[in-house]
Amino acid sequence: MTETTQTEAKIVEAGEYVLGVMTDAERQDFERRLNQDPELAKEVSSWTEHFAAMSRKFEQEPVSAKVWAKVDRSIAAAGGKTVPTAASSFAWLWKGWAVAASTAVVVLGVQLLGVNQDVNDAPRYVAVMKSPDKTTEWLVEAMPDDTIRVYQIGNLPIEGNPANMGKTLQLWTKAPSDPAPTSLGLMEWGKPMVVRADRLPDLVEQQLFEVTLEPAGGSPLGNRPSGEIMFIGTAVALK
Repeated sequence: MTETTQTEAKIVEAGEYVLGVMTDAERQDFERRLNQDPELAKEVSSWTEHFAAMSRKFEQEPVSAKVWAKVDRSIAAAGGKTVPTAASSFAWLWKGWAVAASTAVVVLGVQLLGVNQDVNDAPRYVAVMKSPDKTTEWLVEAMPDDTIRVYQIGNLPIEGNPANMGKTLQLWTKAPSDPAPTSLGLMEWGKPMVVRADRLPDLVEQQLFEVTLEPAGGSPLGNRPSGEIMFIGTAVALK
């Protein structure tokens, strides 16, 4: 493993640790190495600050009694023992913890794909487009002078490839001040999508992104959607 690869692996591991997505065995091994590796500790600190800044971008709201009841049942089933993780400081801070984790997947995915991009670069716009039932997400990462990258998380709220039904998924965006949305193109089933900078309008805070189910070839209306909205979300700037 090269030095660059080792560094990227540490960045990704540190992000996973702060998110609290490691297994117990992975966490214990990581914490053992953390005490002996100043560079690893530095990456943990960097991710902690990064996710704390992200959390302030979203509306805070109290956890419902239903959720706390589920937590209590889980603790009781585990014999009353819980293991705190680095992520526990953030998990309940704001509406939609899944949004934070999903956004982090985008950032970690960039590292895994070998794209040399500093997580502290600014401004970076990130949006999480959710299905109406909130079970499926498309993650959007955008830079004003760069490309947009779109990743699917979970299954589509429809069965089968839309192409087999004579349908297609179309990506749209719209700034709050725009009179109409702009099509960013058709999405290929099951594959990430990259939109070149020369196809993008100016990006701003609260930029709307949505995916609609359209006839094959795209919306017959041209400059506006005609089909059902499958996913929708707005962007926040991470600085």
